[in-house]
Amino acid sequence: MIDVPPLQDLPDLSDPAARQRLGPAALRAFYRMMQTWHISDVDADLLLVGIPADGRQLSEEQMLRISYLLGIWKALRMLFSGPLAEGWIQTENKGPLYNGATPLQFIISGGLPALEQVRLRLDSMTW
Repeated sequence: MIDVPPLQDLPDLSDPAARQRLGPAALRAFYRMMQTWHISDVDADLLLVGIPADGRQLSEEQMLRISYLLGIWKALRMLFSGPLAEGWIQTENKGPLYNGATPLQFIISGGLPALEQVRLRLDSMTW
């Protein structure tokens, strides 16, 4: 059984104070994922819908995107070993969701809904 925290314990990403508190760690995690997945700066910028300048706070949407990406990263680590977990996001996928595109291309072209779909699909495979 998965231990899911009660909703009241989850941070309210619409609250600027919560984003201010969580943002620096979220951004560090984002950069680490981009490095691990060998994602270019251009694609990283597209994934996050703009990298904030030094000192600027992440938006609610940017925090949500990082949250989805962290879920994807975690699921890939649970499903695959090192090289496959690291390369999956940039590997062409013939599955019906991707139609020959890489998951990265699918996410960039589909925005937040595509990011959520990939996260949910991978999560469903880890149960």
